[in-house]
Amino acid sequence: MTTFKFDMLASITTIELPIFLEAIDELYNPKNQSGCENCIVWAFAQISSLYVWKQNREKEGKLSILELHQRANEIESYLASPRLSLVYSSEDNVPRLLTSEAFRTSAILYLRTVVHSDFWLVPDIAEAVNKAIGSLEQIASAPEKAGHAAVRSTVFPFAICTALTTKRVKQNRLLNTLYDGGELGTCQGIVELLKGLNLETKKAKAVSWCTAIQRSKMLLV
Repeated sequence: MTTFKFDMLASITTIELPIFLEAIDELYNPKNQSGCENCIVWAFAQISSLYVWKQNREKEGKLSILELHQRANEIESYLASPRLSLVYSSEDNVPRLLTSEAFRTSAILYLRTVVHSDFWLVPDIAEAVNKAIGSLEQIASAPEKAGHAAVRSTVFPFAICTALTTKRVKQNRLLNTLYDGGELGTCQGIVELLKGLNLETKKAKAVSWCTAIQRSKMLLV
């Protein structure tokens, strides 16, 4: 499972097909399993695949916007609602559930950027950003032990939300939470990279967060 998760996250930052795409599809395709939390991993793999497909079709001059939306809508249908609840969860299980919800909502956001590109003013993207930030705010307000554990596992959700939010206050809170995540993983490195994008000056232009991360060769894991 960890291998597939890292492969999925690496595919986002390298903008290439996941190496284990076929295995992920076979194991976690929600058409074959009911109520499986692992379909979030499947969805990310499919989104990365859709991104590559879109790029290739654009280069060939054959991109069908209708087909793009149909493919995206099918993927998003499996991410539409939370699969797990914190209400009856044990304390030890809280970090995992917070992480799962952060990835579910950020997967929807990532999917919509594939469809609309990284234009943060597009209503569909703005809506997804707000929902994804809501899940990250749950992490920030969680007990310290659970919160820190979840932050270190959710670098990607923090990165994409920070890059695409229109609200400076929320952006700063996300950066601070990510920075406080500690030296493990790539938390602090991603914070410096995001600051280098000069996010405060962005207007109606697309935010090239993914390209910047790809060039830095820094994986969101």
